[in-house]
Amino acid sequence: MPQQAGARTAESIMSDSERIAKIVDELSQAVAEVLARNEVDREQYREGVQFLARVQAEREIPLLVDLFIEHLVVKAEDKRGRNSSQAIQGPYFIEDVPWVSGALKVSPEDNGEPLMIRGRVTAPNGAPIEGATVHIWHSTPDGAYTGFHKGMSADLYRGRVRSAADGTFQVATTMPVPYTIPDQGPVGGLLSMMGRHCWRPAHVHFKLRADGYRDLTTQSYFAGGKWVDDDCAGGIVDDLIFAPVLEDGKKVLQIDFVLDFARSAAEAA
Repeated sequence: MPQQAGARTAESIMSDSERIAKIVDELSQAVAEVLARNEVDREQYREGVQFLARVQAEREIPLLVDLFIEHLVVKAEDKRGRNSSQAIQGPYFIEDVPWVSGALKVSPEDNGEPLMIRGRVTAPNGAPIEGATVHIWHSTPDGAYTGFHKGMSADLYRGRVRSAADGTFQVATTMPVPYTIPDQGPVGGLLSMMGRHCWRPAHVHFKLRADGYRDLTTQSYFAGGKWVDDDCAGGIVDDLIFAPVLEDGKKVLQIDFVLDFARSAAEAA
């Protein structure tokens, strides 16, 4: 009987199992080396377990792993592709947001500084990509994210656009601001014990998708902005820092994206 499209073979499942076992074994070995090198005893180990239990109780597991691990995964993945530099996604992405034309919807009380975002989406060979979906989202002027904080409508400060035939897109919004990650729970307490702050610099999030290409998740940061040289999430690389130009007295952020070709049917969908 022919195998159905999308069905997985025993060989592929075994391959996944072997990969998982390899990664877990290597992680265990790396942790063992750190524990031995720092002479961690059983009492300290139990304190660590209790800390993780508090993290779970406060629903901060995503925050913990995003803060300490996601940027490492992103950097490793970037080394294998021909795409623009990626960045952490963070916990505040919403898939089903409005398609916008011209501008993101902002709060009626928003008196923030206007910002025009312009960009172009291309393939590694420089060819423009038409019809790419570009998700754009950023903080409110108070450093919050709609759909997650303060009961604000999820259609504010976020939306999606499609690239034109020449790969270009543009959308107006207002400037985001620096903000602190949640700092009153166990993760914030851990950062404090480590002598680290809880601030993220002002930034704009992007997630791009196009048929035949790998998804791209990234951020843009603003040159000279506070905390841009000391992001608590370790999410910044130099080519994600941009200096907006002024046009008619308003800031314009020009940011172009390169999407790598898909390597599998699943990535191409």
